[in-house]
Amino acid sequence: MKKYIELSGDQTVSMSDSWYELTNLDHFWIQWRFKVLKKMCSQFIKPETRILEIGCGNGLVMKQFDTVMCITIDGCDLNKAAFQDLYDVPGNVYLYDIYDLNPELIGQYDIVVMLDVIEHIDDDLDFLKTALKYLKDNGLIIIGVPALQSLYSIYDKQIGHKRRYSIKQVQKLFIEAGLKLTDINFWGLSLLPLTLSRKLLLSIISKKKTVSLGFKSPHRLFNWFMCQIMKFELFFFDKVISGNSIMAIGRKK
Repeated sequence: MKKYIELSGDQTVSMSDSWYELTNLDHFWIQWRFKVLKKMCSQFIKPETRILEIGCGNGLVMKQFDTVMCITIDGCDLNKAAFQDLYDVPGNVYLYDIYDLNPELIGQYDIVVMLDVIEHIDDDLDFLKTALKYLKDNGLIIIGVPALQSLYSIYDKQIGHKRRYSIKQVQKLFIEAGLKLTDINFWGLSLLPLTLSRKLLLSIISKKKTVSLGFKSPHRLFNWFMCQIMKFELFFFDKVISGNSIMAIGRKK
């Protein structure tokens, strides 16, 4: 059973609260992202591995670690609104600003996970450097970010994205943060037509509907179809030449 702990005050974040209402464990994109993460990081995770997810939101990824990998992880977020519909997960859930540098958390984790977090941060390099303080020596950090600035749309702006990334930008970010890059991959090659279509469609509709239309739960048959596409791409392609997202792993020197 989760333990909710407030270590910092509630803060406004560059993130649409309505996004949490639209996400669910069955959504093909949510499944796809976690399958990519699992494929890239399983070799580094043992039962005793301590993992912290920074920007855990409503605990969606924490729940995936629990149900898919039988791993209990901790999570933190500084947006209290995200915890209103928190998934029932094991591990500690902190209302916490990582810049507060709580000594009970510093240097306590083997792995720090930040999925679709740093694109919401103005100074992503400083945020990444701060996140590293929560790692043990030789620990790993895993980040997921949206890819290709050419795909940046009104949807990105409405949910608080400052940017989308290229592989070279992520590599540069890791080098400047003092990380040794362990692995980096595009994922979601098959999602590029959908992402481009979303950009074109949302450019002509009301901004009030941007988030709900940009990430609404698809019809179950379409969701099933996209899950088959996901399985095909992950099975036949170890690496793809492009995609709508990037996943990267770095080791703390």
